[in-house]
Amino acid sequence: MKVVEDLPYISGHLIIHTCGSLQRVSNLPQVKCLYASSCPSLRTVEKFYNLQQLGLSEDMQD
Repeated sequence: MKVVEDLPYISGHLIIHTCGSLQRVSNLPQVKCLYASSCPSLRTVEKFYNLQQLGLSEDMQD
């Protein structure tokens, strides 16, 4: 999977872990907390209108 997008019904916390081919996460307007870990291809995170907290593992911070 390369893209996760247009999921307005997902709310609260979203954890993405070990998704090697994931490149974009977009238009999840109800998510309040996003944590990403071991997703080396992830380059775009957008349209999280209610996002209050973003967590990235050390390998994601380059």
